[in-house]
Amino acid sequence: MGMKKKFLFLTGIVGVMLAFVSALGYFMAYRALDASIQGEISASMEAEQQDLSGWVAAHTRVAEDLAAHAGALDALGGRPSKDLLAPAKDDMVLGLSLTREDGVLINYPAGDLSEKIDPRTRAWYKDAKAAGHTIYTDPYVDAATKKLCMSIAVPYNKADGSFGGVICEDVSLASLNE
Repeated sequence: MGMKKKFLFLTGIVGVMLAFVSALGYFMAYRALDASIQGEISASMEAEQQDLSGWVAAHTRVAEDLAAHAGALDALGGRPSKDLLAPAKDDMVLGLSLTREDGVLINYPAGDLSEKIDPRTRAWYKDAKAAGHTIYTDPYVDAATKKLCMSIAVPYNKADGSFGGVICEDVSLASLNE
């Protein structure tokens, strides 16, 4: 074999090896970059999920705290003032209602709606009563404000332990768009 043929043969082997090493390097870098991107996306999604969970928990706490005291309010008799239900300044709270098994519906900010609406016919009331614990409705457009919201409904018991009614908090989902 002549020198020229040996040179061409060795050049071909080196070329094939370079192509193999380049392809191997490309695929390894692609997999490492893909894994890095997937990791960043997962971390970002987890952070967003934790933020959302904290947001929901904070709003749930408002309704659950009111439900914890609703039995005592019922024991006082009469109908509480809507101002008693006024939440702390929170633009996300569209409404807060105390509904009783006897059909009383006190809403903040609307006031006493007992003669206009029977809360016992509402799905959130029935679902919370049946579940016996906090429930969340699917998102819907609020009829009064035309804003996308969800309801957090928490059943409560009277002082004697019997079912008293449901506290319902309507929360705007506008901040989720942000």
